[in-house]
Amino acid sequence: MKCASASWPKPLSSDKQVFKPALASKCPACAIAPGYFEIELTAPLKSLPLYQEVIMRTAAGRWGNPDKCAGTAVFLAVPVSDFVTGQVIVVDGGRTLV
Repeated sequence: MKCASASWPKPLSSDKQVFKPALASKCPACAIAPGYFEIELTAPLKSLPLYQEVIMRTAAGRWGNPDKCAGTAVFLAVPVSDFVTGQVIVVDGGRTLV
């Protein structure tokens, strides 16, 4: 069985009870580290200089779409990724490269 998780709030991620089922099934822990994405919570940032700065400092030259993280989550959830263990997969349009 393969597990995938996005960012969890700190109180939830530090709760050992959350991970007991995963550990019992020997499920490897992997995570998705998202970059800047255009969602309802980030909409007010469009009027700030930060919005354009992110575009200039991202190799893709744009903010991400939430669908882009969904593909990574699906990859981590299917058997083809069974040999991927303990990894943090960065989905940020190349921001960490620039």
